[in-house]
Amino acid sequence: MSERKYIVVLGDGMADEPVAELGDKTPLAYADTPAMDGICKKSEIGMVQTIPDGMKPGSDTANLAVLGYDPKIYYSGRSHLRRSASAYFHRTFIAFALFSYRNFV
Repeated sequence: MSERKYIVVLGDGMADEPVAELGDKTPLAYADTPAMDGICKKSEIGMVQTIPDGMKPGSDTANLAVLGYDPKIYYSGRSHLRRSASAYFHRTFIAFALFSYRNFV
């Protein structure tokens, strides 16, 4: 039996409003995204409810659920997540954020 590997891509923070200067498109709709388009064509795409009833909707809560942690048990606030991630991802995230921003401008 072969081992299956998965890549989970979360478009966290990709929602936006249309911009008049971009022909009333959102920055993502306006951007040239051939790599993302190619990945999507070969992917399974779905929708799930990641926020448990009674909890405040937010990417911090949703991302915990996507990674397999029950937010009702493990969520203790956004600051703990940021502190834990910042030590490991700080340089990578900044580089990625700058690269992504340049593609939208």
